[in-house]
Amino acid sequence: QEVELSAMAGKAAYTALGSNGSQSTPSWLSGEECTKEWSDYLHGYKAQWFWLVVLYCTPPGLIFCYSLVRSVIYGSWWNTSMNEPYEPVPSEIGTKYNPAINSLPAILKTHMTFAVPMLGGIVLQLIFAYLMVMKGNSAATTLHKRFGVVLLVIILSCVSLGTLSLGFCDSQGKRGAETVFFVAIGIGIMISGVRGISFAAQGFRGLHMQYMVLTICLIFTPGFNRITSVLIRHFYSAFQSGYSQQCFVASSWSPAGYYWTWSFILGFLYLAILWLCPCSPAKVPFFKIYGLGFFYTMLMLAILLSCLFQMFVLWLPDLLEKLHGLDCSEDHLAQFKAFAAALRNRSMYDISWSNGLCTASSASEQVDLFRNLRLR
Repeated sequence: QEVELSAMAGKAAYTALGSNGSQSTPSWLSGEECTKEWSDYLHGYKAQWFWLVVLYCTPPGLIFCYSLVRSVIYGSWWNTSMNEPYEPVPSEIGTKYNPAINSLPAILKTHMTFAVPMLGGIVLQLIFAYLMVMKGNSAATTLHKRFGVVLLVIILSCVSLGTLSLGFCDSQGKRGAETVFFVAIGIGIMISGVRGISFAAQGFRGLHMQYMVLTICLIFTPGFNRITSVLIRHFYSAFQSGYSQQCFVASSWSPAGYYWTWSFILGFLYLAILWLCPCSPAKVPFFKIYGLGFFYTMLMLAILLSCLFQMFVLWLPDLLEKLHGLDCSEDHLAQFKAFAAALRNRSMYDISWSNGLCTASSASEQVDLFRNLRLR
């Protein structure tokens, strides 16, 4: 009832006069983005903006919590997608797990560490926003404004490192257009976040809500990568005999690799349903045409189209093979074990990268470039 009343109030209070003097509801299909009328109209959907974030971010938020708990239990960062630690203890390397790296790159581990206070700060800001917008709490308003800038710095620190690491130093294969999609997510988070804070400073509260909602949803989008991977792993576990966790990991290193595109489809389809579907309890106006949010959405759809072409056209034979089952033979797993050991010993990254942007998080765990060399 509160959501419906808010929507009715927004539509009634923020209407614009047409050229003939009649009243008309603002539309995303025409007009400029940075106007008070459009921003006030968006602000009339304040309850829906809040519930859009809650409904979209809850599933990935829960799996982020699972990853954090598993990391604490194991003692190092846990890879939920592959169901194994990023850095296994020495006694498990080559036996239970076959990692392709000796140590996570420092830039990637720093990103993961910063992600914890970032996600916690987002939850805190949402609590402030709820008390401020929905309950009219003045103290929450002050806290929301002051903490917003602090949180933006944490977001920029975390996401900038994550974007660079995904583009150049990732520990798992993300090939072709899929790599571009991941990087574009990170760039979108930073641009949208700065844009949202800028709108708040200008007094455009509705536009601030719209762009900050996009920012938060993009931050939580990687959770759908984990959700999709867990579903696919359970599918193979249920329907393929001889399936094992290492078999799934080995398949991700095949020539075409693991298809992250499935998670892109799931995440963006779910967001589109919540944002635009008439039956959604969180339906809100779309970005103003030719505005920054509009062009960013078009860019992501274009990259997603490239990912679909890559998966369903270029890699169709491998896709059909994987749909029928994974190669879990002993010979294939033995080859993967030797392959992973070779990467650990020789470094997965080029020397210029492994001693630069992708340097290991611990100096003692870096590849010894002088090992086994003899002076003559």
